Amino acid sequence: MVVARALEGDFVGWVVSMRGYGGVLLSALALYPVRQLFVQTLLLRAPLKARGGRLDDGIAKERSVGLGALEGATYLATALSIARLA
Repeated sequence: MVVARALEGDFVGWVVSMRGYGGVLLSALALYPVRQLFVQTLLLRAPLKARGGRLDDGIAKERSVGLGALEGATYLATALSIARLA
């Protein structure tokens, strides 16, 4: 969704187009902190960990569909917000 938003618009030149494309792609980096801060610490009330936290264990080891859906919905909401703001 973020990449599709980056590809929208008219081509006005390589420098301008690549700068805009890169800016939108950089905004995709917001997805990981949202996952860690919002989902893991606020919703799950688990301590902040870069890897191997409650969210990672719930999805990978326990195969929790609910946690996977929560993470996916959070990514989608963040991508929609980025696409709307960009």
